[in-house]
Amino acid sequence: MLGCVLGGPAASAAPIGTVLVEAQRPEAESDAHAREAEAVPLVTVIDATHASAARSSVAELIASEVGVRIRSRGGLGAFTSVSLRGSEESEVTVLLDGVPLSRAASGAIDLSQLPADGLERIEIYRGAPPIQLGAEAVGGVINLVSRRAGKKLDVGAELGGGSFGARSASAHIGGPVRLGRRDADTLSAQLSASYRGATGDFSYYDDAGTLVYTGDDRFAKRQNNDFDQGNLDLTLDRRGTRPLHLGVHGFMKSQGVPGIATLGKETEHARLVTGRLLVTGQAGRRGGRVDASFQASVLFERNHFENPLGESVGPFGPSVVDGEAVSAAVVPRVDVPIGKHNLLTALAELRLEHRRAYDLMRPTLDLPAAVRGLFAVALADELSLRGDRVVLYGGVRLDARASSLLLGDKGAALPDQSRFDWFLSPRINLRFIAHRLVTLRASVGRYVRFPSLLEQYGDGAFLLGRPTLRPEASWGGDVAISVRGRARRAAGGLEVSMFGRRSSDLIAFVPGGTTVSPINVGDAQVLGLEARGDVHIAGHVDLACGYTFLDARDRTEGAPSEGKRLPGRAPHALDVRVGVRGGPFRLGYELDFLSSVPRDSLNLNELPPRLLHGLSAAYQAGRFELLFEVRNLADTRVVQLPLGGTARAGESVPYALVDFYNFPLPGRAFYATARIAN
Repeated sequence: MLGCVLGGPAASAAPIGTVLVEAQRPEAESDAHAREAEAVPLVTVIDATHASAARSSVAELIASEVGVRIRSRGGLGAFTSVSLRGSEESEVTVLLDGVPLSRAASGAIDLSQLPADGLERIEIYRGAPPIQLGAEAVGGVINLVSRRAGKKLDVGAELGGGSFGARSASAHIGGPVRLGRRDADTLSAQLSASYRGATGDFSYYDDAGTLVYTGDDRFAKRQNNDFDQGNLDLTLDRRGTRPLHLGVHGFMKSQGVPGIATLGKETEHARLVTGRLLVTGQAGRRGGRVDASFQASVLFERNHFENPLGESVGPFGPSVVDGEAVSAAVVPRVDVPIGKHNLLTALAELRLEHRRAYDLMRPTLDLPAAVRGLFAVALADELSLRGDRVVLYGGVRLDARASSLLLGDKGAALPDQSRFDWFLSPRINLRFIAHRLVTLRASVGRYVRFPSLLEQYGDGAFLLGRPTLRPEASWGGDVAISVRGRARRAAGGLEVSMFGRRSSDLIAFVPGGTTVSPINVGDAQVLGLEARGDVHIAGHVDLACGYTFLDARDRTEGAPSEGKRLPGRAPHALDVRVGVRGGPFRLGYELDFLSSVPRDSLNLNELPPRLLHGLSAAYQAGRFELLFEVRNLADTRVVQLPLGGTARAGESVPYALVDFYNFPLPGRAFYATARIAN
């Protein structure tokens, strides 16, 4: 029997990865553990159906997972990106139901704009993802799987609030919708809606931009850090031999754009409004000798940024700009079983992207439009041996990209602004059940990251494009061993993996005057180890721990930074979660540790280690649940920052607790969530 971890429209037609496992699975094992154990690739599966006021976005749900590092600009709702296994944030592909969120608007995806409401689970492919998820996986893949209705009516609602003006509300309803007398006339419908917001007015340690002199230091209030956002998700599904799927996902967010407070640059007026609408559809046919499906999607994104006073939110002056991007794709796919133990998959993908910027301070300026087409063909084969104890999954993709700049209303392409690239990406995965308790995995593959339209052609205001940018490329692989079993009143598991990646033609942004420009800067190498384990005792005690070691270095020959650690990558990261249950009550504790992080390419300056604690308490009675959470329990807001260079080596000064982008983080925060569901 062939199946997969991959959720969403592509999976509903003909899944991949073997799910028939001969080893006995503990009855108490969670659905997430079962999906991870059955998958061929190395994947982390997270239940997204229990979001809260403190964990309302995808970023907050995945932050404590092994190999994952979240980078934010401080505070609730701020721009947040993700790094997997030491990757750049622009190297991580983010998909919704198997559909990639557009890279036309920007290279990195803002995870704060991806609310958890409306999601069923999150799949994090840290190693070689299935060929169906694309070739742009230099830094891994995150696939968001939307919530689908079951055979029974499901109704729920949630209300939350907390520190810094945090507020949230959500509701969902789902179930069967019978259109006729036949089972084939029955659809499953799921509707989810939510609102999130905050004033974001937390206090932080302000050194007034004078790092060494402490006489003017004080605690200041964060300015212009508010946000309001809403999202609506609707899915319709028909199962059976002729499955049908329709998904509509809408999102809108308005937020202030704060300055870099640690440099003494607060803002009061700069704002960003972002909207997104994704429509996906898929029809298929199951049964017979061949399974076939056809998927189509349209993604529309629009953002409006205004900074008319030229406040210091970046290396640019006064501006009011609009930007919009449209991406449309079609993906036909066929799955052909060959005997009982072989599944052949073939697919093609055609994607068109269009991006246009408008300078509202200079409305007469006719900015050109950027367009690109991406085409791919892929072939994969899954072979199951020895009663599915050995599964070999291999595939190859050929991806091609053609991009150009269209001049004004005439729509004429500019020859010197056009570029064509193609990329071949083979990969292979192996899963071997060595014992009913022990599973071995290994993978190797080649990946690419094509430059976004924004990186190639700029935005007409702040970012100067570079049409000649080459795609980033990498070879990577991993090996892992996992052990999972149960005793009389306990169950648990341990997974240890080693990984490596060598990347070339990395893209970095170089400031110049009031603008920045992307360039290909060189090579990088990442080696590391991940370990995660969990123990569940008598249904009353849960313990989970994850540790990541990274050795991420610049390997650009002849560069001053050759051999130096890459900025923003902590060599050591540790996350611990403990839960205790008794009757209707549940208590939890979390620990988050990061070792020192290089701040610059020459490793002259470092952010000090960070240790944060959190507590939670919950009460559940039937359908009702009440949850209280405390983040940054010790109220850490000031750390000792080591001074770089040689003049004052060994000395340190007080500094705000900041994230990688040098934006301050909040101190102690309290949140409460009330939830009612079936």
